[in-house]
Amino acid sequence: MRELDRSLVHWAHNDVRSLEEAFSLYRGRTGHYPEAPGFPELIRLNIIEREPRDPWGSPYRYALVDGRPVITSYGKDRRPGGTGPAADISNSLEDVSSR
Repeated sequence: MRELDRSLVHWAHNDVRSLEEAFSLYRGRTGHYPEAPGFPELIRLNIIEREPRDPWGSPYRYALVDGRPVITSYGKDRRPGGTGPAADISNSLEDVSSR
């Protein structure tokens, strides 16, 4: 991967971790995680200022999976799947090893 691509992937990983913390804060305040789409609830409680976008300009995706928030970026190609800088970046259990 080129240096710029590596930097953007690293940025997206940091965003995902920060958003995961934001959802934990939401849960601490409300006792539960929000249903999808999720980000409007974070905005409503002033946890984040606006709908988050990944380094490639696409909105992050949010899903509540088995009672746990999953935040995903589809990467550089903006499509599910992919490899290298086009790979999905997520906090899902399948993707944790790639962090």
